Amino acid sequence: MNSRLAAMIWKEFSQLGRDVPILIFVIWAFTGAVYTGGHGIATEIHNYPLVILDLSRSLESRELLSRFRAPYFKVVGYASRDEELVTMLDAGQASL
Repeated sequence: MNSRLAAMIWKEFSQLGRDVPILIFVIWAFTGAVYTGGHGIATEIHNYPLVILDLSRSLESRELLSRFRAPYFKVVGYASRDEELVTMLDAGQASL
């Protein structure tokens, strides 16, 4: 019974070692998250600069845009064309 359990535990840990994304997540969950939580490091965003390009101007899009509100997001402008949007993003006026 114990040998089967030991074999299963060995198999699971060896499989975990081969799956790099899961291994990174596990390391983050047990070290990084504990460290940031213990030291009071904020992981939330505040006043993230946002530019809006709303081509549909529908009720649904206005409802979605109303969810991007302070203090998490800050609308820095409205673009009417793709070129304006790209210009504002490239100039560093907005990040999203």
